[in-house]
Amino acid sequence: MRHIGKYCFIWFGHAPCIVKTAEKAEIRRAVFMSTTALFTKLNANSKSVRRQAEDCIKTSKLNWTILHYLKKPLIKSEQIMRLNEDKNFDYSDTKEAFDYNPISFDEGITKEVALYRQIKN
Repeated sequence: MRHIGKYCFIWFGHAPCIVKTAEKAEIRRAVFMSTTALFTKLNANSKSVRRQAEDCIKTSKLNWTILHYLKKPLIKSEQIMRLNEDKNFDYSDTKEAFDYNPISFDEGITKEVALYRQIKN
């Protein structure tokens, strides 16, 4: 087990206990670190335990994210910790000054996917 600030890192074999405890505690959001070794041809001894851990997380009632670790992570622990920050703020001044018209996530992602498909074709 490894602690960084208020975050605790526990290894793969503990997933069922962690998930059960998090569900019981009504944790709203859980971020799990995993490994890209699940997607390689390398036959690591821990591959089945890691796969079982991810399956346990994926079938849980948690609102979860699994980040797969790379040698040079694309995301830093500070960025994960920022997920806890309240990012709700008043943008009315910005709306007027820059003619900013925010849209919902659903609308934004729908537009992004449509643009991606247009560019791809």
